[in-house]
Amino acid sequence: MQGIPAFFDCRGEISRWNYFNSCCLRGIIYLSIVAFNMGLNYMFGWTYNFEDENVWSAIFEDSLPIVASFVLFIPIEIRRANDAGLSLWIVLLVNASLLIPSPPDSGDDHLWAAYLLVITLPVFIYYTILQFKPGKAFREWSRSRP
Repeated sequence: MQGIPAFFDCRGEISRWNYFNSCCLRGIIYLSIVAFNMGLNYMFGWTYNFEDENVWSAIFEDSLPIVASFVLFIPIEIRRANDAGLSLWIVLLVNASLLIPSPPDSGDDHLWAAYLLVITLPVFIYYTILQFKPGKAFREWSRSRP
C-alpha cells in the first residue's frame, strides 16, 4: 500500500455534497466507536449512571471518542476548507477549541453563557460556513457564465 488511504487523505478538495455525505458516513462510524468504547467501559466494570444529567458529556468526552473524531473528521474538514478557500489555521483553531472542556455544573449560568458564546457559537458558525460556502468548481462555473 502506497501513501495514505483516500479515507484519511488531507490533500485535494471535496465538494459540499460529498462533504455532507462523508460527514454522515463518518458520523455513523464515530457512533459505532462510541458504542464500542461504552462496551469496553462496561467490560472493565466502569458503568455510566444514566440518571445523571451529565452522562452524555462523560460518554462523548472520553479519550477514545475524541481521538476517533479527530482522526475521522479532520481530513475531510481540511479538504473542504481547501475547496472553500478557508485557511488551514481556521480548521486547527476550531478543532483546538473543541478540546476545551465544558464548564462544571455548578449552577452558575454565567459560565455556560460564556462557554456558549466563546466556543459553541463560533464552532456552529464555522461548520455552517464550511458546509454552505461555494467551492472552486462553483466559482469557476459562475465565472464562465455570460
